[in-house]
Amino acid sequence: MYLNYDRRKPRRWPWALLALVLAVGAAGYWIVQHRPDLIPADRLSELPLPAPIQTQVQSRVAQVIPATITPVPTVRVDHLARGDALFLEGQIDEAIKSYETAAQLSPDNPVVYARWARALIIRRSYAKGLERAQRAVQLSPNNADANAALAFAYDWLGQYDKALDTARKATQLDPNSADAWAYLSEAQSDKGLWNESMESAEKAVQLGPKNYAALRNLGYAFEIRGQSPKAIEYYEQASALQPGLSFLRLDIARNKKNLKDFDGARAEVEKAIRIDPNDPQAYDELGIIHFTDQKYKLAADNFEKAMQVNPDFAQAYGHMGWVYYSLKNYEEAVNFLEKAIGMGQSNLSNHLQLGLSYAYLRRCDKAKEHLQKALAIQPDMPAAQDGLRACP
Repeated sequence: MYLNYDRRKPRRWPWALLALVLAVGAAGYWIVQHRPDLIPADRLSELPLPAPIQTQVQSRVAQVIPATITPVPTVRVDHLARGDALFLEGQIDEAIKSYETAAQLSPDNPVVYARWARALIIRRSYAKGLERAQRAVQLSPNNADANAALAFAYDWLGQYDKALDTARKATQLDPNSADAWAYLSEAQSDKGLWNESMESAEKAVQLGPKNYAALRNLGYAFEIRGQSPKAIEYYEQASALQPGLSFLRLDIARNKKNLKDFDGARAEVEKAIRIDPNDPQAYDELGIIHFTDQKYKLAADNFEKAMQVNPDFAQAYGHMGWVYYSLKNYEEAVNFLEKAIGMGQSNLSNHLQLGLSYAYLRRCDKAKEHLQKALAIQPDMPAAQDGLRACP
């Protein structure tokens, strides 16, 4: 009986269920393929998707699901401004690196090269500093900052006529530039134009009462006049504004030495070294103090240190030549003095001592060459005349 009943009413629901599953699957495939925007965003990334529509679904995911990782913003560094800040903090080497990077990024910016030149000159890399300053002027011949930097480079290289002409041009291009008037004053001081240098320095301070270069060169104008106490006063003011610039302490040391305050001078030089351990001028100045006291070993150690921190610092090579000359080691004196002159230190003392060293070595042709150059700088130099008489 039950068997007959089962045959009369066959079970149809499995087939209906299968048809429903197929219909849902087909609809789902159609939605995934044609309308992925209808799929909840939180399920998109979980679906096993056919390759042809992978890109479409990924695009949908990107539209509706925000990124879980916040992208790091790109920060543009103003390397010129960074170099200026480092310079004023006394981090001259780091400032030079920033200016170099700025020049790579903005190779046509004359201000970058002007600031780079200033830092190199203060680091006593004179040839490199001059090259950068000349580049600044090439890029913009009528840029006051560029011409002021070139005047500064010429002056510290001892090319005072060029410094005067270039600084005057800078003040004409920008009569309100305290730096231009300060560098003009420095060149005028070095040329012995005392009244003009004082006027220019006072003009610089008037334009920039908080400008360290203006105050520094007003101090220099007093120093050239032999007024070291007044000079120290303005150097101190400049150093108070920019305590990270070690060369300002060296200005004070030089004037204390002029006043015969050798202990005070030595203390100032040591202070400069603490401010900037990479300042070759500081070690050179300390070497000169020891040389004056005839402490030749200490002098040589400091000249060597100056050359180590800056191999381009030509003065130290000349001063090392002085040490060897004083010790009567004329061969070594010749080596160092020739190198100093070749690096641009073509001054009276180096030519005189080089000429006398050659005379003692009986190399009279070379002796005459350098002794005559010394006499061309100072015609009434008895030591040079004696050297020529020794090499007839």
